[in-house]
Amino acid sequence: MASIARSPHSTRANPSWYVQYREADGQKRTRKLDGARTETEARKRLREIETRVAAGLPGMLQDEPKPVVPVGTLVTTSIETWSHTLTNRNAVTDGQQVRKHLVKSPALTVALEDFGLGTVKAYVAELAASKMSGGSQRRMFTYLGRWCSWAVGEELIAGNPCRDLPWKQRPVYDRGDPTAKPWVEDDATLARLMGALPYPLDLALWLGNRTGLRLGETFGLRLSDLTGLHDKQPTIRVARSFAGPMKESKHGEWRVKYVPAPSDTAKVLGKLIAARKAVGGPDSLLFVPETTAGRSTNDDWAGFLPHTINALWRQVQATTGFKGTWKDATRHSFATRNIMAGVSVSAVSHALGHASVTTTERNYAHVIKYVAPAELHAPGEVRRLEAQKPADTHARDRAPVRRLAKR
Repeated sequence: MASIARSPHSTRANPSWYVQYREADGQKRTRKLDGARTETEARKRLREIETRVAAGLPGMLQDEPKPVVPVGTLVTTSIETWSHTLTNRNAVTDGQQVRKHLVKSPALTVALEDFGLGTVKAYVAELAASKMSGGSQRRMFTYLGRWCSWAVGEELIAGNPCRDLPWKQRPVYDRGDPTAKPWVEDDATLARLMGALPYPLDLALWLGNRTGLRLGETFGLRLSDLTGLHDKQPTIRVARSFAGPMKESKHGEWRVKYVPAPSDTAKVLGKLIAARKAVGGPDSLLFVPETTAGRSTNDDWAGFLPHTINALWRQVQATTGFKGTWKDATRHSFATRNIMAGVSVSAVSHALGHASVTTTERNYAHVIKYVAPAELHAPGEVRRLEAQKPADTHARDRAPVRRLAKR
């Protein structure tokens, strides 16, 4: 009989669950359920394990014997296999991009045993000759490095040659001119953008503009993440990006951050929260499509899909004339507005969830230099003092000595 249990080291910020079950051959196993944050998710994983064991398969994929890869297998074939095993927060999009570009790359059409640093250099040269932007080239190179790490773990290759490539030879991401990036400069512009969006996307835009949440963080919010809105200093708990972990989560460990929220957030979102509570529990999503159009066909995700939001945003751009992206209207506008209002860069960095204030300083250096305190721009000229004659240190020695009269 399989069962689940919560780890004694589990915390509210980093919950962890374990499962105990018997394999088809009777062997007892205890495994950690990576990615399971709630009891509902843990029980779902438990049912998947029971189904696999009933079919005579190992309960978890990690216990399956590694298949023997024939000699001469192409790197592109292995990359395509890897693309279907992705489980990160952007697994679907990443898999599509990998199969569209890396799998069709002539430079990577080599046997696994011939793969090495020379192959990586040839692929980088292929990217440089393409019409991809610097950011896209860098992303493709990152995908190749991730496959290399996976292939090393699967004992398909001996090492990761992407790490051996010097930094100067890797694709460069050009951020462009940061001063030309549009942002929402006033509430009238924000109201115009909200008016061009259907409900509840208008409220999602408002929330992102007022808190600096990323796109996935906004649409990954659950009702249980909003309990801090009624505190003296309202906060929003952020733990997900859409259905997966947020960006700061690494190595299977889910991170949690608490974002400051405006004092009227509970009032602005009040009707939406009440409507969502009426049909679901604390794990229910805050933002879901009102119609089936744009809703995921996946039973595990009832929220908005990224490509649906991007398609609607293109319509907003055409209607309002705003040339910025959703990120420009929300996260970028939040940071720019607060820095220009005099909020310290360290406070803005904390609200954005940056790992280091250096990241914020680098991304918003063009804003910071225009809002330096007036004291730093005070006149700097120093008036020299007039030269003075040096004091006569020997004057006392030459003064007449007054002798006391003898009595």
